[in-house]
Amino acid sequence: MVDAVDGIEMNIPFEVKLTHPWYAENKNKVINPGTYSFDGKMVTEVVHERYSLKNGEYGRQKLQEEALKGVAKKALSPSNITNLPSLVKSIDDFVIATNMSTTDMLSLGMAAKDFNPDKQFTYHQIPDEGKKMYDDILKNTNYQLVIDQKKIDEIVSANFQ
Repeated sequence: MVDAVDGIEMNIPFEVKLTHPWYAENKNKVINPGTYSFDGKMVTEVVHERYSLKNGEYGRQKLQEEALKGVAKKALSPSNITNLPSLVKSIDDFVIATNMSTTDMLSLGMAAKDFNPDKQFTYHQIPDEGKKMYDDILKNTNYQLVIDQKKIDEIVSANFQ
């Protein structure tokens, strides 16, 4: 998706050290907080990292949010209109499956032209508790995140109704 829009500007809110990169040349590369111009390869590296982050998987989720904001901003910029068909075609390969045509998706995207990812794209994290539990499907004891249904209800009520 990133390459379909010729790269993105991505905010890195905290230090990221690439401990398990896809590409060997990036091993142990440190990215300090700030805004960067990244191609798809580097976005892949950044959103994959979790081991060096203070909040682990939750830090990775924050990086993924920032990447999605970057894609949205770039895709909605007027200068990028010619890249939208390529972006739409890439979505089905990586994110979702749909029966919408490319034309339908482009029309939907154009309807969102006033969308502001910094103000209208929100991230909510559901508090959880890590527990070792028996998994009936895997037939093994493993580490699982247990989510409190009351917390889900509170987040939904406060933000989506």
